[in-house]
Amino acid sequence: MFRLAMESDLRKIMVIVEQIVEEMSTSENRQWDETYPLADDFLQDIHTNSLYVFEEDAQLKGFISINKEYPEEYNELNWKADDFLVIHRLAVNAANRKEGIATKLMQFAEQLAREREIKFLKSDTSELNEGMNRLFNKLQYVKVGQVRLGDKDFKFNCYEKELD
Repeated sequence: MFRLAMESDLRKIMVIVEQIVEEMSTSENRQWDETYPLADDFLQDIHTNSLYVFEEDAQLKGFISINKEYPEEYNELNWKADDFLVIHRLAVNAANRKEGIATKLMQFAEQLAREREIKFLKSDTSELNEGMNRLFNKLQYVKVGQVRLGDKDFKFNCYEKELD
């Protein structure tokens, strides 16, 4: 079941974030680290009703942030649309990997966009994040280009998808 996240979910969300930061550091993918994302990032998402969780059997299995905010670096690229939603901070609990939850989260974002009569989704992920890059390709997102974000020493692949 998908639902808006609540402040009471924050502890579980941060446990998942800690898992991912540890996994990324061991795989040389430094997209998430001790400085991003922080609890404050998720609190802001909760307060703006843009963070959704996926729960089954009273277990928080994953989450995704969906809004219209994007880094100014996106303006460097040649996107197709002006009206879009942006996917941020998607994550799946390590105990629930290989259950198709990341795909379900992305499909939820597509459904939400359709309900809002928005035809495009945008997102980005580190060029080092093999799993997310594979997921974008699997779900037929088109790579628009690359940007540098923040003080990271690697680039981020930027994707968009036109919904039918």
